[in-house]
Amino acid sequence: MKSFNAWNIAAGENSVISLRNTGENKLTPTDFLDLSEILKELSTDFSLRTLSLTSESPSFFSNGLDLHSFSRNSMESMREEFETVLQAMLSLLFFPLPVLSSLSGHATGAAAILFLMADYRFSTDQPGRFGFPEVKIGLPFPRSALSAMERIMPSDFWMNLILRGELVKIRELAPLGISRPLQEDSKNNYSLLIKQLNSIRAENLRNIKEQSRSSQWQESLRNQASQDARSMAASLSLIP
Repeated sequence: MKSFNAWNIAAGENSVISLRNTGENKLTPTDFLDLSEILKELSTDFSLRTLSLTSESPSFFSNGLDLHSFSRNSMESMREEFETVLQAMLSLLFFPLPVLSSLSGHATGAAAILFLMADYRFSTDQPGRFGFPEVKIGLPFPRSALSAMERIMPSDFWMNLILRGELVKIRELAPLGISRPLQEDSKNNYSLLIKQLNSIRAENLRNIKEQSRSSQWQESLRNQASQDARSMAASLSLIP
């Protein structure tokens, strides 16, 4: 697999996609286009059992989108760029095998959504903030992402977090049931889960994942993402 600006890939039976350590690890539409390409290629590897998403930075998973990287002089270009971002997120949600994500530092906006798209989510008790501060600058939250997040927690919980635009401590996620505690000792539940998943035939893992992600739901969310992209582009055009 070729190299990518924002992502490192460790391919294998349990493949890992890692965000390169670039400081705040902000992401561009091109980075999300690359992520879609990575996921598409890995999805055809029938020796794969699990996919993990993590970051090489000890303090930042990612500080979300780099809004300066969007084509601010063209509404249609911005719409296409936001759709690229949202469709990549859904490609992670609909990946045909179990996806694990681990959080050990700050994750905001689009990065927080990426973390939540995984089937199994882990977080440490290290310092770090998590949330969706876009409302404070006037960028709407994508309904397609909220619909996916409702499978984890009721929408009233997310709406409260989204409407306020406040950040919570990442150590609060596990007690809320949003993630599992990431343990570093011999009881490492992350490694144990991968071991358990590896004991299941890859074909069966694919069947289970397919059954949990109906084609109708996938089509609905992807159509909604297209609508979200249009409203997000319109809002970004009004932000100085």
